[in-house]
Amino acid sequence: MNATKLFISVLIFLSSATVLAHSGHDHNAANSTLIHLLWLAPVIVVMAVMSYRKIKATKSDKSH
Repeated sequence: MNATKLFISVLIFLSSATVLAHSGHDHNAANSTLIHLLWLAPVIVVMAVMSYRKIKATKSDKSH
C-alpha cells in the first residue's frame, strides 16, 4: 500500500464519528470541534512528515 492511500485511510478511520463515539461523547458541544482538532493534529502532522520523507526518498532515488 503506498503512503498516500495509507494516509487517506488513516484520516478516514480517525475522523469517523461513529467509530470513536462513546456514551457521553457530545459532538454538539460548542468546543467539540476544537477538542477533536487538537486530538487529531499530532496524527496529521506525523502522517504529513512520513509522506514528505517518502516522497523525498523516492525523488532522491530517481535522481541517482
